[in-house]
Amino acid sequence: MIKAGILIAALVVPALIFLYLKGFGENHYELRYLIPRIDSVSGNIMMRKNPNPRWNQPTMDTVFHTIPAWTLTDENGKAFQGESLKGKIYVADFFFTRCESICPKMSTELTRLQDIFTNENDVQIASFSVDPTHDTPEMLRKYA
Repeated sequence: MIKAGILIAALVVPALIFLYLKGFGENHYELRYLIPRIDSVSGNIMMRKNPNPRWNQPTMDTVFHTIPAWTLTDENGKAFQGESLKGKIYVADFFFTRCESICPKMSTELTRLQDIFTNENDVQIASFSVDPTHDTPEMLRKYA
């Protein structure tokens, strides 16, 4: 009898806490909404076939805005295309070489992350300078 009471309490108490928080709790963080693309002719939300639906996912999915093809210059002065990151998991870091506040700490953390994922070819780290007039390929090589 005592075991049954403990089991019921273990199931009911978390459910009651959840319901209390759901009803009376306050959400402190507002998540950003991703607005789907709208067809300019019909005004309908653009849909596409879900390439890999699971049993609980719809076969159609909304189409969101995407980044067009781009090419930038790397630290060696060679062209770096966004296509090289396609299909990979990548961490995008935005920095400038004259940054003395958060950038060195971010670089240290990215180095740590790079050490963890050294053998993973599908995980990439891409750092983008937000000051291209000052951050020449020579400056980027010194910073690296």
